[in-house]
Amino acid sequence: MSAPVLAALIAAGGVLGAAVITACATLAGLLWRRMIRAEVTNHGLWAYTRDLIDHIYRGRIGPPPSPPDHIKHLYQTGD
Repeated sequence: MSAPVLAALIAAGGVLGAAVITACATLAGLLWRRMIRAEVTNHGLWAYTRDLIDHIYRGRIGPPPSPPDHIKHLYQTGD
């Protein structure tokens, strides 16, 4: 193999390697943001569940508390 062909193969391998690393880093960032959103939703659900349990066990009169704003979309129906 001549030197220019070998250099071209090494360059092509570098470009492909950089593309794979960039794709992996992008995917990791997307998954990280999705995990953070899931943790926020989970925290909101736990807080809302605690509010509902307090409402029931303390014998409060009236309607149950509303869910927090960042999880209200989980309780909306398609009506």
